[in-house]
Amino acid sequence: MKRAILVVAVLIAAVLVGSSAVAYAKPDKAAKPDKVATEDKKSAADEKTTEDTAAADKTVPETTAPNKRDRDGAITSENHAWEDFHWGRTSNPYALKLGDNVSSAWDSYLKTTSSDWSKSDVLDTTVVAGGTRPKACKARSGRVEVCSAAYGNTTWLGIASIWVSGSHIVQGTTKVNDTYYKTAKYNTPAWRNSVMCQEVGHDLGLDHTDETFSNTNDGSCMDYTNDPSGTAGTNGTLSNEHPNTHDYEMLQTIYSHLDPSNTIAQTSIAGNGSSDDPNVPGDGPPAWGKHIRTSDDGRFSIYKKDLGKDKKGNDLAKLTHVFWTDEQAVKNKEEGGAPNEK
Repeated sequence: MKRAILVVAVLIAAVLVGSSAVAYAKPDKAAKPDKVATEDKKSAADEKTTEDTAAADKTVPETTAPNKRDRDGAITSENHAWEDFHWGRTSNPYALKLGDNVSSAWDSYLKTTSSDWSKSDVLDTTVVAGGTRPKACKARSGRVEVCSAAYGNTTWLGIASIWVSGSHIVQGTTKVNDTYYKTAKYNTPAWRNSVMCQEVGHDLGLDHTDETFSNTNDGSCMDYTNDPSGTAGTNGTLSNEHPNTHDYEMLQTIYSHLDPSNTIAQTSIAGNGSSDDPNVPGDGPPAWGKHIRTSDDGRFSIYKKDLGKDKKGNDLAKLTHVFWTDEQAVKNKEEGGAPNEK
């Protein structure tokens, strides 16, 4: 009897011990999933915070590039290509001739401009004998004619024109007006270097890096300024007389692809040699065509003249960048735009 009672007691004790062990193990088992869930939630929260921070970081540059233009009209400091215009070529670097139709006062500046832009990995410019009369500055297929003359009180300091077939530049011109560059204000090495570099830059397919004349120079001739030398104390200390690294990077972007054919010295535009010859850049809006836009301060404008179609059915057009005098800029600003086609 005592033995039976002892066996029963042992069994009861075993049952009690087993129940305690199970009861003790349950919290540990339950705690582990809770911990995993907490870590998962924390991880998800961290990922969300990281994503939100990254998203916030991505939005910062978009708010720090005012007064810049993209393909539809607004400029960005990261992109100062002139829309998608470029010289068609099948290999890089491509060779582009700059016709010298300038006076001796401009010769050294044209040579400097050619040397500066040839530092790019995608192009080489060469100064060659001019192929036109400076007054007319008639364009020739496959090259850029650079001209200087006393064009009179045109109210512009310099203009750059490109003729395009679709998006391909087929010829270009640069004109600098000695009526103004003989005056004390503009007859300086800094102004001559800056305007020559910028106008030829337009002929290569570049637009402005900045269109505010009163802010700090960014060290590029494609940046508008009141002081290209950077020594007057009005625009910082950087010189805007030559291209900068970003200009060369922009050219690499523009010319990173190759074209199936070479539009340099290939496409020609018929002309009759008269004042309304489509190959003549002209001195004012009737020849430039329709006014496209003017900067907020009135200092520059873009015009476009449609020239029909080429033999392949591509749209032909002449586009002109105009750099106005201070006086005309004030007038443009007051009237809300530049002179239009008459």
